[in-house]
Amino acid sequence: MVLRGTKSKYKTGSNKETTPQPSSKMASAVSSQPSTSHKIKPLKIKLNTVDINEESDSDSGNSQTEFQSALFKKFECILQKALKQTSDHITDKLTREIREIGLRTAELEIRVDDIESQTQHYISEFKNLKEENVLLQSRLEDQENKDKRANLQIRGILESVTDVQAYITTLLQELQPGIPMERLEMDRVPKSQCSISCLPGYRKVPSSSIHPCCHSCVLCSYGEISNITDSENCMKCPDHEWPNENRTRCIPKEVEFLSFTDDTLSLVFITFSLLCFGKTLLVLVIFILYQDTPVVKANNKSLSFVLLVSIMLGFLCVFLFLGRPVDVTCLLRQIYFGILFTIAVSSVLAKTIMVCIAFKATKPNSVWRKWIGVKLPTCIVLACSSVQVIICVSWLSISPPFQELDTHSHQEKIIIQCNEGSVIGFYSVLGYMGILAAVSFIIAFFVRTLPDSFNEAKYITFSMLVFCSVWIAMIPAYLSTKGKYTVAVEIFAILISNNGLLYCIFLTKCFIILCRPELNTKVYLHSQRNI
Repeated sequence: MVLRGTKSKYKTGSNKETTPQPSSKMASAVSSQPSTSHKIKPLKIKLNTVDINEESDSDSGNSQTEFQSALFKKFECILQKALKQTSDHITDKLTREIREIGLRTAELEIRVDDIESQTQHYISEFKNLKEENVLLQSRLEDQENKDKRANLQIRGILESVTDVQAYITTLLQELQPGIPMERLEMDRVPKSQCSISCLPGYRKVPSSSIHPCCHSCVLCSYGEISNITDSENCMKCPDHEWPNENRTRCIPKEVEFLSFTDDTLSLVFITFSLLCFGKTLLVLVIFILYQDTPVVKANNKSLSFVLLVSIMLGFLCVFLFLGRPVDVTCLLRQIYFGILFTIAVSSVLAKTIMVCIAFKATKPNSVWRKWIGVKLPTCIVLACSSVQVIICVSWLSISPPFQELDTHSHQEKIIIQCNEGSVIGFYSVLGYMGILAAVSFIIAFFVRTLPDSFNEAKYITFSMLVFCSVWIAMIPAYLSTKGKYTVAVEIFAILISNNGLLYCIFLTKCFIILCRPELNTKVYLHSQRNI
């Protein structure tokens, strides 16, 4: 029997191996056996021990190989993950660096292009200055030659003569031997030139029929340039450019419009419009706070609110007329202005009609009493405003306003303005507002002496008089101006007419509400009606 776990040592060659050691009982049993079995049994023990050791070694070798392979796979997985992360990080970093290099390269290319363009510009200017310098030197030499009385012009000298100064000196000594040498001025050779060269900005004009080489220099016409010496013709600048002072190159024309920031007139209009908007808002707040008082009720508070809101928005429409005109602002400015002013004038007209109806309804058994209320003035405002809306929609459908560049009114600048598209549509909007204002004025004028509460008809008469006077005076001023001043005339008319409506209709009412509350009573109201 062989026991695992016991160790023994035996030598095989020079190596030592461990084998199991038999116990004492087994040794005694072995000693009692015959000699033949004694020789055979230890041999079996040794063979079994060798087989067991080989099996254990093979098992341990297999497990060790599996462990090594698993460890290698784990290490390979970790290594691949680390390599992937490292490669992604390097790729991102390289991508960012390549992008930054591309941006820097683009910036450098732009700078190089700018430097090249500036260099070409400086080179062209240097060439022009060099040509001008040569021309000036030639003119200076010609002037000096004319001033010197001893300047000689000798023709017929042979081409074989190389030293002209020595030849002329010898010739003069032969003609007059006694002439002193110091009196001979041979510092320059005279030029055989009929006319001087024409500088850039000038053109050549023939001045003699005998000598075709003789010419005069004439400055280029207004709007034309010449950028070379001895130019025979001048070039016309494009519509958006204009010659410089020397008429040697074309420069961009100045652009003109009512700018928000760079124009003092625009700042004045903005300030005045905001102040008027604030005043109108204050009046509206006063009427809302005191809407139950006799002054506000007697003047149809709903119409007063509509009128104040339309006036307030009318002050804000000034901003559509300022700034660089574009198609959208050109489209909105006239439509917005026309509809708002129509609502305001329609409200005034409704007020005027209600004053007339209220006076006639005071008579006994009057049929006008059924017209007193909110429905009639609302219908009047809606009907009058609807007509203006139809006119505006027709205008926009047929020929809407658009942006226009006027390059012909002024030669030195370009006017950016709004073309009204259809002149008939524009004057139809103004004409309809004028008709409403005229009707309101006529009705208010005829009923101005009626015993009305706080004399509303008289105030409406004054407001419509101011409104009509402003717009009648605006038309010739609008037609006689050009550029940004045309827009300024229209803005001025909007501000003045809105202020006329605000002050003439609401100033006295605010004064009574705030400063004379004793007049804001029903007793005073009935006394005014009975006068």
